[in-house]
Amino acid sequence: MKNIIKKLLNGLGFQISRLPQNNSLAQDELFEVLGFSVDEKQRDFLMRGKNFLMNLKANNATFKSINNKLVIQIDGLKFSINSWEELLILNEVFIEGIYNYKSEDEFILFDIGMNVGITSLYFSNNKKCSSIFAFEPFSKTREFAKENFSLNHTSSKINVYDFGLGYPERTIKVNYNEEFKGSVGINGVAEYINVEDKDVFELEIRDVAESILKNSINNNKSIILKIDCEGAEYEIINRLKEQNVLSKISCLMIEWHVKGPNQIVDTLQSEDFKIFSFNENSKTIGMIYALK
Repeated sequence: MKNIIKKLLNGLGFQISRLPQNNSLAQDELFEVLGFSVDEKQRDFLMRGKNFLMNLKANNATFKSINNKLVIQIDGLKFSINSWEELLILNEVFIEGIYNYKSEDEFILFDIGMNVGITSLYFSNNKKCSSIFAFEPFSKTREFAKENFSLNHTSSKINVYDFGLGYPERTIKVNYNEEFKGSVGINGVAEYINVEDKDVFELEIRDVAESILKNSINNNKSIILKIDCEGAEYEIINRLKEQNVLSKISCLMIEWHVKGPNQIVDTLQSEDFKIFSFNENSKTIGMIYALK
């Protein structure tokens, strides 16, 4: 793993634990955190994310082994864990609160870049969120999301689409890595991820403006966008502006990648959004929050 990943995680206050050479020692360390033993495959990635596990536990998450897989429960929601990256995302969403949107009014959410469904489920627990439209073009990633949805009755709010959003509409082939599925987008595995094991997936990209308008016809609720799609955010914002869809949106929460925040910030400011921009000096990743 390249140093940039370590720097990003360190910036969040975490470090990836190295797997001890003594496997029994690793098992003992995990047993102390989890309260039960895990198989070798789980042990390897859980040791890498042990600090995330400990932080979740310190914030009242509970752990169970169901069908020989780790299931984490937090805030009444359950998640089946398949990689250390999912532990990172659980920390970001539930502990750091990066999507902690609060409103007295009802709203609908467009989750562009659903991944394994952690953010969609987080919002499904929000009584003011009436519907969620979640988009994930990678079939293997969607299967992990469906597993999480099967564990939670609030997932009935979530409508899943098997294509990505952007513009122009097209079909593309990109590289994919299961361990870093949250860092894969229209350009394949992110450049700052150093990994050799890659599959190739064919993705369908549909018009983001058309999808949002189609799913919000006759809607009198606020429209919220969460965008984490590993590079497609730039074409998405451009298309929404071109089609005058930004005027219909109340809040955007955007993770940008590689190209920096300026293009997106300038576009949103031209549409009278108030902007909070974080990690602007990073060369790889940062967050933008835009509100009206």
